[in-house]
Amino acid sequence: MKKYVLYGAAAIGELAEKSITSVGDKVIGYLDRRAFELTEYNGFPVYAPDEIPVEISCCEVIVFIAVKNVFEHEKIARKLYDRGYKIVVYKPYKTLIGAGTEEERKLAEIYDNIFAGKEVDEEEVIYYGSNKINNELFDYAKISEKNERITAYIPIEFIYTNNYNAGGMQKWGNIPIAALFTHINFFKSLDGDPLVEPEDYLEEYCVYTAILQGKIKVTDAWKANVIENRTQIYEQMRDAQDLDPLFFIRNAAMATWNQEKGYFNLTSGKHRCTFLAARGAKYIPLNISKNDYKIFSRKSRIEELIKNINVSKINCIIPNPFFYRNIYVEDRGAHDFFMEITREYAHESYREHGKVDFSKYVLFDMSNDYGYTARYFTRMGMKVYRNRQETGSAEKKLNSLFDQKIEYSEIQYVCPQILVTDLCSLDNMELYDFRNIDEIILRGVEQGEVNRIKKKYNIFDIKLINQRTVGLKKIGNYRLKRFFRRG
Repeated sequence: MKKYVLYGAAAIGELAEKSITSVGDKVIGYLDRRAFELTEYNGFPVYAPDEIPVEISCCEVIVFIAVKNVFEHEKIARKLYDRGYKIVVYKPYKTLIGAGTEEERKLAEIYDNIFAGKEVDEEEVIYYGSNKINNELFDYAKISEKNERITAYIPIEFIYTNNYNAGGMQKWGNIPIAALFTHINFFKSLDGDPLVEPEDYLEEYCVYTAILQGKIKVTDAWKANVIENRTQIYEQMRDAQDLDPLFFIRNAAMATWNQEKGYFNLTSGKHRCTFLAARGAKYIPLNISKNDYKIFSRKSRIEELIKNINVSKINCIIPNPFFYRNIYVEDRGAHDFFMEITREYAHESYREHGKVDFSKYVLFDMSNDYGYTARYFTRMGMKVYRNRQETGSAEKKLNSLFDQKIEYSEIQYVCPQILVTDLCSLDNMELYDFRNIDEIILRGVEQGEVNRIKKKYNIFDIKLINQRTVGLKKIGNYRLKRFFRRG
């Protein structure tokens, strides 16, 4: 008779309990984070998973993870192993995405059999359930390789427009795809978004490039034809996304690595990329050289990184092929925020300077994200300072991984236009000088808290950038403009 402790005192745990007992094995209790309020479930005691309870410490028990969200299983299993549990049966993460080692696939099979009420071999359960988590690197980006070319999923933040070195088109060169508001807003308008201005695509981009070429007579008929043509392209790409998802892989945009800037410059495919960006894509297929992919993926550096720091403790976005599907990172709307704020600053910059020029912005970053925000805006070309107190060994190593030099300072020693922070950090800044700050990007707060600081920090305009439901709360990222405006 095998003895089980079920992780998850809820409906899935109850189903697992019935299956286990149906083959003559025994359930002796539950583990659940709500043990402080739930001492018993289905007649069995409920224990906190923080440490092995005395009541079961003397038993060689099998912990069966009975949690509906299978993507959480491996994260839970790692924590249980760290706390001293010896045998844990769960669905390994990589088996859920069509990968995984032979041992991981076997453990997944054992898990399914136990849940289905089938008898399983005790020795196999013990062997495969005994901390055999695969820590080998897995490349989530690479799709295919042919003739020294690689097709791979590249984070949108590393995809920039063509590297125009001279001429009139230079003003549209070397800007993030996420900042190409002309194209993105045009596609969003065709998707029915009433809050965007599609006219910019025609007047600021198409007409501009036509005049620049000097061979096209810009008439109303020409404009109508351009819009009709681009609308047809949109409809074809929309149908391809629904009916032929491999279309964007077979016809991946082409790009080259910009060693100086640390991103990819497109050589073709702006419309394909901006279409996908408009529809919320985080990663876009690119056709790039094998050598460029090697530089971008940085496998040897990643191997060195994980030797020196515990990546599982870092809850921040690591935009590298080996961390695309990091089970420890919760997006919480971060991608949508960065895409939206990038497009807003790009649009405003264009209106003021006649081109997208992020170098005009000075930003001070106090985000609790191991420098991700600072690295993101620095790559765009902003002048970025990072709060000195936020730096640490892991953050420095991530800066080095992406070859980015971040300036650390304190806010009273610089003159930022923009402050990026959370509510806790903001509330602790009463003594700092706010005279030069035009706006505050406030991350991860409830609406009620935003209203509270409106008066405190001289705010005249509040804009919700994006919002997510976390638990029972609506948590948003806000752009707060202050009454003070520099001359």
